[in-house]
Amino acid sequence: MKITYLLGSVGVKGGNVDLFHHMEALSQEKQLVEMIRNAGMDIETQHIIKRQDVKNKYYSYDIRHNNKIIEYNGDIWHANPAMYKEEDVPRFPSNKKTSAEIWSKDKLKIETAEEAGYSVLVIWESDFKSDKQRAIKVCIDFLTT
Repeated sequence: MKITYLLGSVGVKGGNVDLFHHMEALSQEKQLVEMIRNAGMDIETQHIIKRQDVKNKYYSYDIRHNNKIIEYNGDIWHANPAMYKEEDVPRFPSNKKTSAEIWSKDKLKIETAEEAGYSVLVIWESDFKSDKQRAIKVCIDFLTT
């Protein structure tokens, strides 16, 4: 399976995040879902896949259509590689993990979907915010090819 990363050119290092930023990212994800649905796509949200090799380990995926999954990653919560170095510790409530640790967790989540037979597309918050129409086109193209 192929992993596609749509990366932006926004380059802010470190920084603080508050509840407002988290809620804004969730709002952007909801906008993405609605825009895909408005394009006529029948999608499922919050699709659950169980990790077979780890007891009681489940992952929730943002958008699913047939055998394809789209993950919407918040720039801070998922340590966008365009913004963070491996050793950075993104600042959000109760986070003590480095970017590398966050990426490792996200990689395992993607591998879980791939092992279950899905292709995965990752959309970054900053990419969606900077060019929503392009992001929607990328999503629709991914879901329909």
